[in-house]
Amino acid sequence: GALVEEELDPAVFFRANRKFIVSIDYIKSYKPIDKIKILVELSVSVPHEIIVSQESAIDFRKWVTAL
Repeated sequence: GALVEEELDPAVFFRANRKFIVSIDYIKSYKPIDKIKILVELSVSVPHEIIVSQESAIDFRKWVTAL
């Protein structure tokens, strides 16, 4: 898994958690949950909620607002 992740452009892709890497192009919205995590809604249907962990939340906010 790490090898593929290393080839992805960090300006476009972000590891939301252990299961998901998200593309900036498909983020529809995001909102804080439990005060410290972030729930991400994509413009495509996925069978699971995508939650950014508290450890990654600060980096996610920086990444998603960098454009």
